[in-house]
Amino acid sequence: MKKNRILYDYFRIIFPVSVTLLIFIVSLFFIILPMYKNSIWDRKRETIRELTISAWNTLTYYHSLETENKLSLEEAQSAAISHIKIMRYGREMKDYFWINDKHPVMIMHPYLPELDGTNLSNYADPEGKLLFVEFVKTVSLQGEGYVEYMWQWQDDPGRIVPKISFVKLFEPWNWIIGTGMYVEDVKAEIGLMTRNMTALSVVSLFTISLLLIYIIMQNIKSDRQRREVDGALRKSELRFREMVELLPEIIYEMDSSGMLTFVNNQAFEMTGYSKTDLQNGLKGSDLLIESDRERAKKNIKRILSAISIGMTEYTALRKDGSTFPVLTRSMPIFNEGRVVGLRGIMIDISERLQLESQFHQAQKMESIGRLAGGIAHDFNNLLTVIMGNAELAIMLNSSDSSGVVEKELMEIKKTAARATNLTRKLLAFSRHQIIEPHIINLNNMLMEMDKMLRRLIGEDIELITLLAEELWPVKADPGQIEQIITNLVVNARDAMPNGGKLTIETENISINDDMMSYYADTIPGDYVLITVCDTGIGMDEATKAHIFEPFFTTKEKGRGTGLGLATCYGIVKQNNGNIYVTSRLNKGAKFTIYLPRTYGSGSDTTIIDKISDLPRGSETILLVEDDQSMRNMVSRILVNQGYRIIEASHGEEALRVIEKHSSDKINLMLTDVIMPQMGGKELAERVDELEKDIKVLFMSGYTNETIDTQGVLEPGIKFLQKPFTPEILIKKIREVLDS
Repeated sequence: MKKNRILYDYFRIIFPVSVTLLIFIVSLFFIILPMYKNSIWDRKRETIRELTISAWNTLTYYHSLETENKLSLEEAQSAAISHIKIMRYGREMKDYFWINDKHPVMIMHPYLPELDGTNLSNYADPEGKLLFVEFVKTVSLQGEGYVEYMWQWQDDPGRIVPKISFVKLFEPWNWIIGTGMYVEDVKAEIGLMTRNMTALSVVSLFTISLLLIYIIMQNIKSDRQRREVDGALRKSELRFREMVELLPEIIYEMDSSGMLTFVNNQAFEMTGYSKTDLQNGLKGSDLLIESDRERAKKNIKRILSAISIGMTEYTALRKDGSTFPVLTRSMPIFNEGRVVGLRGIMIDISERLQLESQFHQAQKMESIGRLAGGIAHDFNNLLTVIMGNAELAIMLNSSDSSGVVEKELMEIKKTAARATNLTRKLLAFSRHQIIEPHIINLNNMLMEMDKMLRRLIGEDIELITLLAEELWPVKADPGQIEQIITNLVVNARDAMPNGGKLTIETENISINDDMMSYYADTIPGDYVLITVCDTGIGMDEATKAHIFEPFFTTKEKGRGTGLGLATCYGIVKQNNGNIYVTSRLNKGAKFTIYLPRTYGSGSDTTIIDKISDLPRGSETILLVEDDQSMRNMVSRILVNQGYRIIEASHGEEALRVIEKHSSDKINLMLTDVIMPQMGGKELAERVDELEKDIKVLFMSGYTNETIDTQGVLEPGIKFLQKPFTPEILIKKIREVLDS
């Protein structure tokens, strides 16, 4: 195809040039040159005529002198002959005039005097023509005229060539005067003119041909450039159309009446309309719900007035009647300075709105978490005092034989324990709880919990456990994981009052970047899945939107705190995981937990066994606590166990106490972390600088973020979380002293 195109381009050059040359040659040799030849002949013939007449006028002049009697006839004729004899013209002044009479007798010949007075009646040229007789005949009939004959060449008398003469009768004297021209002279002039003209014509033709070739080449070049531009434009249009078709958004154009003139394929996929609908007349307003159409018309009118309106949100309407939220932006289409329509883009923002909703929900839950963490410290201190004093009262109440006081104290202890559990749930939800993570295998944990879970759900619910082979390990607090599973199982049980099926499943899963549209806020990586699925009553969208909020519950009053799922949410987030719920009314619910895979090694750890005995001691303990009630309660418990207690309300006082008791051996410093003037961590560092061999046990009721900034959660540092019971305190004291 390309070769044919090149041949065609060359043909476009050769054909017109060849035709031009042919026309020029034909015109030159068959029209122009013959015209010039005839013109030269006519001009030469006219020249010898005019010359003859000028000589004839000379005769007229001398005849006038005769008639005026100024000269006699002989004198006038003699003077005229002398004058005409010397008249010369032409090349090298070799052309001449002659005179004869009608007899014919030669009156005067300029260079053949032997002919003068000779009767030339029988004088013939080489071809036998009686030329002087022809002269007489011509003037006798016409008075003047042209005669063709053969005559000797000027410089070579032996050379006979054609000649043409013009003769004219001078009637007063009955003389015939004439002059002639050699045909070869005329032909030579015509030949020279032909050669010059041919050369000029060839040069002109060559120049014209080059110019024509240049013009045609430029046209071909322009044509090629135009074709290249057209091809590039078509490619650009094709590329643009392909890009438009690949976009996940709706691209549209409409005229000034609001009729759609173009949409990409994505528009058909998103709205359910077809190309036939577009061809039959589909308006832009047809893609919006009724309540948005009037607002859209006003915006379209503003755009057609060349006024920008920015981004606008509408609710789009599919052909089947379903809707989805969209964001649009349009701009006017100009044609010769006049707005003829508009074009724009329509983006489905369903996912964005969902993400915004999730973000707002996360912010709300984070705010509640901050509130829970903020009150935890003071609440923990109060609970520690209540629990400690109640326990201490029980241990010291040996004189009450009826057991009434002990029963009341036990009720106080149980209530404080419930309050402690509530605080831990709040902190777990807000991800401020201090945890003790271990590397665990969820399959082993679920198998250990199997019997307990079956007792928990009852016999009318079928429990199915599907455990993945070679399940990856995770690092988490075992107690927290048990708490999550227990909460989810209890909720599933409550959602199936008439029995049903409960499935607990584990699975390994790897999430990559391509899956992020589904796992919106999950970091790519390896995860272990725990899925708890029931066949219960399910929940609607409104319930799902609040399911992880603290104190939100669908249970009747008095049957739940509303912290179960909030606690699960907080624990999962605290362990850098995610929890999702999918549910529909009467279709059950499915909770999916993603916990990051760990690559460490370790053994499964279960919840710490309950302390059964209370060890005693006799060592000296420095108690540093800014809360008076807490300090008194801890001091009483430890004194009761045989320890010697020295008290301080803050760090500065503790240093003074150490200096004061420099001679006494202080075995352990039990200090709060957050205190006025000087915190527990700084106090421990100051004590270490004094080179005192004193062991340190930190305690605090603040959340893990606050404690972590103090650096007391680093490996190897001993720490006791408030609230704690006397048993836990005594056990921890003994553990640190014996370490």
